[in-house]
Amino acid sequence: MQKPILILIPYSYWKANPTIFGVLNRLQSMGMNFLIVSPLRSDDRDSEHQSYLPDPFWNPSLEWGKKIKLLPWIVCHFTSWLKAKKLLRLLRYEIAKQGFSQIIAIDPQGLCVAKKVLTSKNSLILNYLSFEIIFKSEALTKWQRDLFEVVHEMNARVSRILVQDIERRDHLIAESKFKTSDIHLVPVAPEIGLREEGRVPDINISSDDRRKMILYCGNIENWNIKDRFDEIMGGIPSDYYLRIHTHFPIDKKTRTTVLRYEQRGLLDFSQGFMDESEHITLLRKAFLGLAPYVPQTGSWMTGKNLYHLGLSSSKISYFCALGIPVLTSLLPSLKFYNDIYNFGELFSDWDQIPLKIKSIEQNYNEHSRNARNFYEQVLDPKQALDSFCKALC
Repeated sequence: MQKPILILIPYSYWKANPTIFGVLNRLQSMGMNFLIVSPLRSDDRDSEHQSYLPDPFWNPSLEWGKKIKLLPWIVCHFTSWLKAKKLLRLLRYEIAKQGFSQIIAIDPQGLCVAKKVLTSKNSLILNYLSFEIIFKSEALTKWQRDLFEVVHEMNARVSRILVQDIERRDHLIAESKFKTSDIHLVPVAPEIGLREEGRVPDINISSDDRRKMILYCGNIENWNIKDRFDEIMGGIPSDYYLRIHTHFPIDKKTRTTVLRYEQRGLLDFSQGFMDESEHITLLRKAFLGLAPYVPQTGSWMTGKNLYHLGLSSSKISYFCALGIPVLTSLLPSLKFYNDIYNFGELFSDWDQIPLKIKSIEQNYNEHSRNARNFYEQVLDPKQALDSFCKALC
């Protein structure tokens, strides 16, 4: 009987990541037992395979036997820190009791927990799934520097790595100095086998409205569309409207802006978690997909990590899987692939959107076929996921 696998996921929204979803589906189909440890969303409290963990659990400053320095601004979180330390002790106990054979740690925060539960007495195989790369030059705060150091400390312990493409692999190795050569390249993309020839999406706000949908799915942050609604809406032609869906709460200012455009009939907004089938149903209604990426300074996740996006955009891969042409940002890696596959239009300024929409519209069927070809020839993760999961066994 196969020993179980411990999976450390530092995000509550992991169900929206098709790579993680694909790995878990394969482990289940192979009869592998596993325990997922992750922060839970409020609507997932009853999930039977997860344990709820407070954010301090993933903090590199939380060490075994280390006293917590109570700064004034974290006094209110003292109970959570104590709970985190208790949960770490419980996790070590479960590792010994259940006889886990492997750990799958996701991103630097996952490695932080792996470091705390691995001892010289256990010989668990450590697998690393990288979706966010931390660059030393962008580790500016103590927390970020600690995070970077944990990755370096664990680089020799990692036996197997999953990362999206050659560009991101090279940056990951250069920054983190991982020693293993067992590296699997798996684009962040869904597994969608249906090919929709001659698709003519045309869904809209009301039954007598024949405008075409431009769809954006994702969180609303400074590195994508936040505070840019006026620029975006000003560039959308009158025979289109913008549809936005997000899993995450939005702030009061953004809510006010969204409401203003909704009242004018220019925007359709929804919020809340969608499962895979609901997501696909929404996607199939789109005429164009919007997937902007605007690198920002001040955060290790949205600087170089975003600039070197590569094949890590689930937004782009979902659109392409269904043959939906994409409006996205002029980043080097995206330009590289679009020059070859012509899956959409790239813009460097929001003012360019009207012309980019017109360009796609004039060659829509070609762009749609190209988007699907990009998915089939580059993004489709099936074989790569099969290979990675077979290596786990």
